[in-house]
Amino acid sequence: MILKFRNLIFVLVFLILNNSIFYAQSYQPTIENLKAREWFENAKFGMFIHWGVYSVLGDGEWVMNNQNISVSEYEKLPTFFNPIDFDAKKWVSLAKSAGMKYITITSRHHDGFSMFDSKATDYDIIDSTPYKKDVLKLLAEECHKQGIKLFFYYSLLDWNRDDYFPRGRTGKGIKGRKEGKWENYVAFMKFQLRELLTNYGPIGGIWFDGHWDQKAWDGKSFSGESLVDWHYDEIYGMIHELQPQALIGNNHHLGVIDGEDFQMFEKDLPGKNTTGWGTPADQIGRLPLEVCETINGSWGFNLQDRKHKSKEKLIQYLVNAAGYGSNFLLNVGPMPNGKIQLNHQESLKEIGSWLIKHGETIYGTKRGPISPNDRFVSTQKDDKVYIHLFDYKTRFLHIEDFPFQIKNIVGFENKKVLGFKKNRFGLTIDLSKLEMNKVDNIIQINLREKKTVYNLKKVTNGYLTKNKRDVTGAVSLVDGKDLKTTIASNFAQKLQGKASGVNIVNDSSPGGGVTVRIRGIGSLGNNNPLYVVDGVSTSDFPADLNPNDIKTIQVLKDASTTAIYGSRGANGVIVVKTK
Repeated sequence: MILKFRNLIFVLVFLILNNSIFYAQSYQPTIENLKAREWFENAKFGMFIHWGVYSVLGDGEWVMNNQNISVSEYEKLPTFFNPIDFDAKKWVSLAKSAGMKYITITSRHHDGFSMFDSKATDYDIIDSTPYKKDVLKLLAEECHKQGIKLFFYYSLLDWNRDDYFPRGRTGKGIKGRKEGKWENYVAFMKFQLRELLTNYGPIGGIWFDGHWDQKAWDGKSFSGESLVDWHYDEIYGMIHELQPQALIGNNHHLGVIDGEDFQMFEKDLPGKNTTGWGTPADQIGRLPLEVCETINGSWGFNLQDRKHKSKEKLIQYLVNAAGYGSNFLLNVGPMPNGKIQLNHQESLKEIGSWLIKHGETIYGTKRGPISPNDRFVSTQKDDKVYIHLFDYKTRFLHIEDFPFQIKNIVGFENKKVLGFKKNRFGLTIDLSKLEMNKVDNIIQINLREKKTVYNLKKVTNGYLTKNKRDVTGAVSLVDGKDLKTTIASNFAQKLQGKASGVNIVNDSSPGGGVTVRIRGIGSLGNNNPLYVVDGVSTSDFPADLNPNDIKTIQVLKDASTTAIYGSRGANGVIVVKTK
């Protein structure tokens, strides 16, 4: 089914066309890329689409591996794949009606079949199916028309090609897999990625998956070195050269690799790792985050999947993701005829209806100042903090610490003013005027006018990086009472020789941007400490924190940090107390 001679010549063609194959990288994102990251963080909601010839069997996208279908047997499937009911306009319109801002679709999954017109192989939708139309081209054109960004999922793992060798952890029971040269496989991927980046107009980014197939599993994590060289410096460099705004993410369940633009979490909220094989909390970087989840129990079309999630659960997953500062990528698995299941469509429209009324508490927000928990999460946009309360039976909400001055508190839907009391014991809100529901009860906290804006972290990092010094010493408690003149020098000088084991990492660290690292904890680029300002944990210093208001700064990095602050304390904790 695959014309083998094409696999021999396309590598030579690729070498001729691409004179700059080797991209030495210490990744510095472009302005276009940084703007795309900002857009991505504000978008908050996207549609994931797993669709391929595996849908013919109606048993999910892993059916080749799960049923140990041989290569020769599986290669018969494309002849049955004829999605005559596929309508790109309906798909994109459905995503828009759901409130989704982007679509990520499988261009090639682990079965090795390409859902686009590729000159690198005949094992694709044009040459191997009776349909003979490039669905990615049709979808890209419609996305451009309707203002939806399009991302391409691309599998690093391949159960079909001989040159995916050495073999990985999966597909060992699939007969007909032969040995080949890894260098040819890397060249094949580069060629196909170049096609995706040059034949479909501007794209949102590339979503990689399958890295974990070549990683050792110790029962707790994908530890140790990769068994192969993925040539990420070359691949990521090529993507950024061809489309600087294109964002790169990799579902490797590890910390950020140099060259990546967002970090993803499969079927889990950032840092929770309830699956057991997710990204550890201490490897969460400073990039935009994305959580992906199925609308039922399967990624690809599964005829017997009866685990369709309720409206309540789907909306709460979206809200939870926002409360963790993450996007939500919700998956649908279209049927082999090209249609999306009716119950999936109905659920998406229900989410869209909810977002029409409540979208301002999700879109364009950041993770709120209150640590997320099972009862509620918070989001923030400018001078408004939104508490999303899932516990609809409670009548009083108590928050131990709330770092801002409050103007008033209202119910988001009915706009009724809610009584509250804020003192040294925390913030207590009277919810008796809220009309409670089982999905999400939103409380809007309007903050008083902010003080003069300072970004203490940037000011400090900038000074220390410029002077190329480490902040070291034996004493971890720093008195901030002398911070009265030039902010940068005074604060830095107070830390120098006193804050125990703090390093400043420059712009070349993975994830981009200057970061603080507590020496001896975590791995490079993914060990930014937790900040606790007056008892409230935050991923960064609040922009309105005036250095002159600081009383003390304390650096913690012993075992007690996780006991006190949970998994986010694994990277160490910088505790700030104000006057």
